Amino acid sequence: MAHATRCTRSMESKGWYWDRDATCTTQAFFGQAVVGTVTYNAVLAGQYFMIVNLKMSERTIAKKYEKVMHILPFLMWIVTAIIGISFDALDSGILQLLDYTRPNQLCGRR
Repeated sequence: MAHATRCTRSMESKGWYWDRDATCTTQAFFGQAVVGTVTYNAVLAGQYFMIVNLKMSERTIAKKYEKVMHILPFLMWIVTAIIGISFDALDSGILQLLDYTRPNQLCGRR
């Protein structure tokens, strides 16, 4: 379950900081954009395949497939990010690795 973001007063720094769990979840949500990037690269490769190997014109591709080619990567990102948050499966990967050396300082599972 996603945690609510709350702003808390830090006694050590006498400043404001965002709740650690909410910050990490947000970072991981936007980190899922990598899925959209990979999907967009696959779509672009498919477009090149259609142009070069299938000899389709760019106009035909634009009419029949362009909308889907732009929507698919975005949906892949949003759907995987929402599913990940729903099952509390997202965590910021590199910060989770660093968390083992400095517990309670960075993102990671407790």
